[in-house]
Amino acid sequence: MLKSYLKIAWRNLWKNKIFSLINILGLSVGIAFTMLIGAYVWGELQVNHQLRDADNQYIIQSKWKDPNMGFVIGSSAELPKALKENYPGLVTNYYRFDGITTNVSKGDKHFRETVQVGDSTLLNMYGFKLLQGNANTALNDPFSVVITSQMAMKYFGRTNVVGQLLNFESFSGDKHDFTVAGVLDNFSKNSVTAVSDRNISDFFVNADAAKYFKRNLSGWDNTYIVDYIELKKGTDPEVVEKAMIALLHKNASEQISKNLTAA
Repeated sequence: MLKSYLKIAWRNLWKNKIFSLINILGLSVGIAFTMLIGAYVWGELQVNHQLRDADNQYIIQSKWKDPNMGFVIGSSAELPKALKENYPGLVTNYYRFDGITTNVSKGDKHFRETVQVGDSTLLNMYGFKLLQGNANTALNDPFSVVITSQMAMKYFGRTNVVGQLLNFESFSGDKHDFTVAGVLDNFSKNSVTAVSDRNISDFFVNADAAKYFKRNLSGWDNTYIVDYIELKKGTDPEVVEKAMIALLHKNASEQISKNLTAA
């Protein structure tokens, strides 16, 4: 019976070749686009899904009355820390970073890489797993670095590289060895390690290393730092936003506080 149905279907297709070809092409294109849309949606659903307590974690964005004064993605360097210290009932943790690019070397290997200079809270706040190293201490030293497993393979050809050295160049041309203190397990795309498609980080160093790189992660008027906060469960984000505005008006310069609101 099935064989007869197949023969009839084939004869009809062969009898109406052009019409059949148009239908088959249309069906193929439809299936292809459906799969592409499905892949895109799945990819978006994976963003941040590996982060610990992601539902309570936020990136602080800025709304400038004068758009020439700063970027949406950047906010005051002091804001997250001040929120944690002044409103412990609202904010339980924070992380700040300054993204830079610099030359990284190991022997005869030299590459231009993206580096996050940020708080030591990174690993524990987001629950990133280390293949090698201690997450509680890996980012405590200003000249230690946590790298992804991909970078470990790129520079060393293996992942058990804790204690090995990588050389980083500062913006003034100085060179200094950083000790690999941790190797990150593979993780999917998230808003912390890839704040944008152009800023995907594979190297993470302590905020105290900012001085070596001639950068600055402090100051109320330093509005070029990427800030994250983790709220206590049940906290209303609008309440935290009002606290942000109050802190900015109290501590930032008049030019900043009048033009910048947090979102």
